[in-house]
Amino acid sequence: MSQPASPARRFSLSEDWLATIIGLLIVAIIGLGLIGPGPQTVTLKAAPGESVDKTAKPHDGWKASATIGGEKAVVEGAPKQLVDAQLYPFVCDGGQMIAEAGDSSLSLPSGGAYLTLTNNCDAEASLTYTTDYAIRWPLFGIFKR
Repeated sequence: MSQPASPARRFSLSEDWLATIIGLLIVAIIGLGLIGPGPQTVTLKAAPGESVDKTAKPHDGWKASATIGGEKAVVEGAPKQLVDAQLYPFVCDGGQMIAEAGDSSLSLPSGGAYLTLTNNCDAEASLTYTTDYAIRWPLFGIFKR
């Protein structure tokens, strides 16, 4: 006599476990910056006598840092809020990084804030603009460098 076949057991989770997993996925997506703007970084590097330019997203909360010849330098007058279609010129001169006043009469196309770096120093100059995560919460600091 043969025994009747037992039905296969299916793996299932309770509603509480499903809700917990979905919640953790949402937190991970936001924390990794996949939704909304994550941290932004724009770096300009120029050899002695060169000029370089890049565009950056226009918003508030930018922080500027610089190196000249591989050593940290202070950036004088660096704006924290960048405006769309505005020029932000920086000059390395005499071992210092200086933010100059942009020419407001220039008509630049929309598409970001325009950063320029002119290196009049004797060593390579680097200017870096960075922002943090859009949503500030201590958990998200885990994902920072």
